[in-house]
Formats: sequence, C-alpha cells, structure tokens
Amino acid sequence: MGERAPEWKAEAARAGNVAGLEWQVLGLLDTFGSVGEASAGTLAGSLSDKTGPSMRRDLDAREVEQVLGGEVDTAQAAMFARRLLAVMDSLGNGAADRLLLALLRGRLGEILAGTRPVALRVRALIDFVYSQHARLMLGGRGPSPEDLLGTPDWVRHAPGVEQADVAGGTDLGPQRLHILRLDPGKVRLRCVDRRDAVAVGQDLAAHSREVGAVAALSGGYFLYSEDDIRPWSQRTDPVGLLVDDGRVCSPPLFARSCLVERGGRWSIAVMGLQSATLRVDRTLFPVDIRTVFTRARANVVPSGGVAIVGDRVVASSRRGEPIAVPLNGVVIAHPLPRGLSPKSVLSWQVPGVQAAMSGGPLLVSEGQPIADLAASPLPSPQLVAEDFRGTAPPRTFSQDETGDRNLLPRLAVGLDRDGRLLALAVDGRDLGGALGLTLRATARVMAALGCVRAMNLDGGSSKRMVVGGAVVDHPSTEILGAGEGGATPIRPVHTAIFALPR
Repeated sequence: MGERAPEWKAEAARAGNVAGLEWQVLGLLDTFGSVGEASAGTLAGSLSDKTGPSMRRDLDAREVEQVLGGEVDTAQAAMFARRLLAVMDSLGNGAADRLLLALLRGRLGEILAGTRPVALRVRALIDFVYSQHARLMLGGRGPSPEDLLGTPDWVRHAPGVEQADVAGGTDLGPQRLHILRLDPGKVRLRCVDRRDAVAVGQDLAAHSREVGAVAALSGGYFLYSEDDIRPWSQRTDPVGLLVDDGRVCSPPLFARSCLVERGGRWSIAVMGLQSATLRVDRTLFPVDIRTVFTRARANVVPSGGVAIVGDRVVASSRRGEPIAVPLNGVVIAHPLPRGLSPKSVLSWQVPGVQAAMSGGPLLVSEGQPIADLAASPLPSPQLVAEDFRGTAPPRTFSQDETGDRNLLPRLAVGLDRDGRLLALAVDGRDLGGALGLTLRATARVMAALGCVRAMNLDGGSSKRMVVGGAVVDHPSTEILGAGEGGATPIRPVHTAIFALPR
C-alpha cells in the first residue's frame, strides 16, 4: 500500500488540477493517516465521477451506528450516524465536494476496518469534512472573527453582569459569538457537578434560577466517548480539577488550565497533582509526582503500586507486578505512602481554593494568543505541558489528527487587566449561520476581547451560556443545514460555573 500512495498522489494531483482544485484542497487528503489501497481507488475515481453523492450513504450510516454501538452508548452511535448523513447530504457535485465525499468515504472505510476503538476517529473525520466543506463554501470572505467584534454592544443584566452578541460573515464563514462579562466585585463563582440535577431532568437554565445565579456557563471535560470507561469510573465523570465551595469533587489528575477563585480573586492557572494533597485516613501526604502515573504518562506501571480513582483504592499489586493505570485515575508506584492500602479512606484537598473548574488548553498568555495549539502530527508544547497526550481524556485533544482544522462550537473564559471574567460561547455546526471556530481562532478572539490570560472549556454540544435564567447561545448536537431551524436535541450539561451575587 505504501508503494501505491505516491502513484495515487500524482494521479489525484493531475485530476485535481484539471478540475481546478487548489493544492490546499488536495492537501486535505493527507489527513487521517496514509492512503490505503481501497481508499486510493475510491478517491481517484470520485474526482472524475459526475453522479454526485454516493448512493451508499445509508449503508455507511448503518455501519457507523453498528460499529460505534459496540464502543459508545447507542444514543451516541446514532448521533454520529446522523451527523454523517447530514455531511453527505450537504456535499454538492462540484469537484471539491466530490473530493471531500471521496475523502470521507475512503477514510471512513479504512477507519471502520482498522484497529479498534474507532469512535473518536469517526467523529473527528465527520467534523473535519464538515469543516472543510463549510470553509470552501462559505469562508474566504469578510473580516477575521476577531475583527468582527468591533465594539460589542454590552447589555447590563444585573450588577456586574454584562452580555453582548455578535454575528456576521468572516473569512471562516458566518459566525455567532455570545460574550459575557463579569465583575469580581459584584459576583462570585461556584463550580458544580450537576449530574444529580441532570438525573432528575433539570436543565442548566432552571438550575441557575433555582440557586439564584445571575449567569451560568457549562464547565470542563467529562468522560463521554472513550471506549475504556471501566468501574470505578463512569460516563460523565468530570476530568480534571473541580472544586465546589472548597470541596474537591474531582482531583487535578492532569496538569490542566483551571479557572480558580481564591479569597474572592479570580485567576487562570495550570494546576496538577503538585497542587493537591492526598489525605490517607487521618494523615496528609503531598503528592510526589515522580511516583504518580496518569494516562498522560503510561497505561501500565510495570513496577506495581496502588491504583486510585476518585477517593477509592480500586486495585493494588506487589512490587514487580504490573498494574494498569485507570482512565481517569492514578497509580501511586512504590514506595507507597505509609499506611496506604486497599482499605484506606482517601480524600483530596487543594488548600485555599474556594472554586475551580479545569479545562484547557491555555489560549492566551500575557495578552497574546498562543499560536501552536495543534496536536498533529505531534502534540504542541502547550498540549504536552497540559497533559493532552497519550491516552489521557479527552482524546479529541490528546490524539487529534486534524491539526486544529475543525470548525466547532467553542467555549472559552479569560481575564482582562481589570480582573473581569470574559466568557465566549461560539455557536457552530450550523451551515445556515454559524460554522464554529478552530482553537487558534478562538484564542485570537479572546485576545481581541482584552484578555491577558484565557483558557478553553468543553465545547461542542456541551457548550452553554445562561444569562438571567435564559439560554442565550444556540446549542445543538446536530449539524444543521442552510435555512434549517426548529428544535434539535440538546446534550445535558454535567458540570457548570455559576455566577452568584456577592
């Protein structure tokens, strides 16, 4: 197969040039691995095919739903299949769209026939083809997203709470941006695990009204599409530091950017296990990161040790016996802290922190956007520094194959020079009015808003902004076509940041 690729590349280049395709479009074919024999034939044939989208669309979608149903829950598998159909249906009969359809079907066939698990790769591929199609169809005209901002028209909703909406065409296509500005002198933060509220059907807007919040945002990452979620972990468990009123709900297993409130002051800082203390029964132990392993460092610790998930010891082995590192936990290798055993009562503490929500990566530092946020072909220094590597969750960042080229719904928070919190909710997956942004474009927007430091939070279908008890952004799990509207499925928000009056 490797010997066929150069021959196919030359054939594709000739066909692409005849069809008037630019080299940057042909370069998209390099994404998601090497060209296999099967997809090479599909791709080359599609460049001269005049029949439009493949009649195999329904078969492709059913195969995606069947294969992914063995890795993720059935609702996720069905959603990914719907997204696949939506992207296929949006592609036209022009040369570029035929090439993108060939890329989608060729790579999809390779991924589904390849080494499992494949759910995250399938999701990223669908988003990638959507993003490139949207850019080719609607991008290239207008200002940059950061230039679209101009001077936002702020509306005051409560003391210390201002909100603005910005929409228009950009060089990345049409965008809808929702901006929230909070004054630390007027509001305080509370970061919460909302899973009990989700279980009884309470949405974020209703929850914010119940607790008296003047504004609310969806929070950080949680386990969702990973294939190896095993007890004691479960789907929707928070990933990274989460502190609610001084109580550590989720420890800082990974060194990630966090929004933090200490003594009434807000900051954005990278916080990992060095920031935490482990209480074993009644004894406090500072964490020695030299002997602690997460999935960012290893999948297995050959020398043995104790595996911890949350506040439980879930496995142990003697010195010299290998032990697996839990997906969202740690292994403390030998020598163990004195008294640590499978029967130990554990808890985590992060001294001095009243509220904290983990996310990442860092987007803005010293007022300047961080340019290198791509994880392909190798993780950027920023992603490595924040433990977005190996098999650490979320793997959409740790194992990104797209090089930060996907236009997606985004959520980011930052601090300006006056200490005010600025939140940005970027709508996306809507060909009719909001394509979404890359991480790098989001970083530039945050810098343009005046942030001296900013970080990413969980985006996609989880992105949500509530002001005055009402949702102000446009959340959806679906890919919407031009002119479409109406009700679409909404993913529950499992963690959240509440802004409460002081």
